[in-house]
Amino acid sequence: MKRLITYIIAATAALMLHAQSTGDNIRFSLHGVAGEEVTEATATALDTKLRQALNRTGALLDSPDGIFAVRPTLSFATDDGTEGMVMDLSRVKGDLVLEAFNAIDGKVFHSVTVPVSATVTGSRDQALKKLATSIKATDPVFVRFVRKSREKITDYYAENCGIILQRAQTLADTGHDAEALAALAAIAPEMECYDLARQLIAQIDGSPVIPDTVVIENTVQVPVEVPVFIVVEAEPQPVATPSPAPAPAPEPAPEPAPVAPSYTIKLSHPDDFDFRIISCKGIRSGNQIKLTGEFINKKCRYDVQYMALKKGFDQDGNEFPRDNMHIRDYLVENINTPVSVPVKIPFTIYKADPAAVDSLSYLYIEFDRYNIEIRNLPIAWE
Repeated sequence: MKRLITYIIAATAALMLHAQSTGDNIRFSLHGVAGEEVTEATATALDTKLRQALNRTGALLDSPDGIFAVRPTLSFATDDGTEGMVMDLSRVKGDLVLEAFNAIDGKVFHSVTVPVSATVTGSRDQALKKLATSIKATDPVFVRFVRKSREKITDYYAENCGIILQRAQTLADTGHDAEALAALAAIAPEMECYDLARQLIAQIDGSPVIPDTVVIENTVQVPVEVPVFIVVEAEPQPVATPSPAPAPAPEPAPEPAPVAPSYTIKLSHPDDFDFRIISCKGIRSGNQIKLTGEFINKKCRYDVQYMALKKGFDQDGNEFPRDNMHIRDYLVENINTPVSVPVKIPFTIYKADPAAVDSLSYLYIEFDRYNIEIRNLPIAWE
C-alpha cells in the first residue's frame, strides 16, 4: 500500500529543520528503579539523585504518565570482608543503566550504562545507600544522556511519523480500532505530527457530528422571459371599404431551459464548509475515473484537512475496493484549506470498466469530524 499521506516527506524535512527546538521541548517521566535486591532506601536515594540530574537539564516531567520516560535499572555485586584492622567492610560494585523509551509502545530510543561503586564499614544495605547518594547530579554523563535521547527521539519521528499514521489508518480500516488508537497515542505533543494524530484519533474514535445536514441540489433556476403583445386598434379610415388587417407575426419559440444536474451533494456541516463538483471524467485508455471537486473552508476546526475518499459504488451497486480510490494519488492526503479560498481537489478511482460503469451512485468523502456524500454522479467517458 502506498504511504498514507505526503506528510512522510514533508514532515521529515520539517522535523529536521526544527529538530533542535522540538528536541528541547521533550521531557521525561522518571520510572521507579528496577533491579534485584534493591532496597527501598536505595531506590529512594537513587530516585532523588536522578530527579536532580534530569531537572538540571530541563528534561524532568513532574508526572508519572508522560509518553516519554526514563527507566533506571541497577545491577550490582557485593564483596564483604576486612581491610587491615577494619572489620565488616562491604563493597558494592555495579552498573546503573538508564533507558529513554516510549511508555506507550515500549520503543527504546537510547540507553547509557554508568559504572557505580561504594565501600563502607557496615552492611551491604548501607553500601547500596552510599552508592546511590554518591552519584553526582552534575555528572556530564546525564547531560549527554538527555541530549542524545532527545536527538534519537526527534530523528525517529522525523523518519517514521508518516509510517505510524499509515499503519494506524490500515489498522482502523481493517477493524482493529484499539491497535490503531494505541499506535497514535504513542505520538507525543512535542512531535510535529501530533495534530494529525489527534485528528485521526477523533475519526477512529467517532467524534459526535452535529445532525444538521442539509441537502444542496445543483439546480439552476433560469428566469424565462414571456413576450407580451399589445394589440393597437387601427383608426377608422375615410374609405368606405376597410383594408384587411395584417396577420400577426409568429411568436418566437422560447429557448429550452438548461437541464439541472441529476446528482446531489450532502454536506455534514454546510455552515463550516462548501463543496461542489467541477468535473467527472472517465479515461477509457487507463480504466480510470477522474473526479475534480472544489472545497471552500468557511470555519472548519483546522486549516489542514486529513481527507480520504472512503466509499464508492457504481450505478449497479458494485463497491469499488478501498485501495482503488485515491486523493492526489494517495489513500489519505493532507489538504491545505485556507479560509475562504476555493481549493481544487482531484480524486481518482482506478480499475473502472468503461463498458460497465456509467455513473457513480454513491461517494463518501471523510475528513476530521466532517463528511460529504455524493449521489448519482454521471461519468463523461473519453
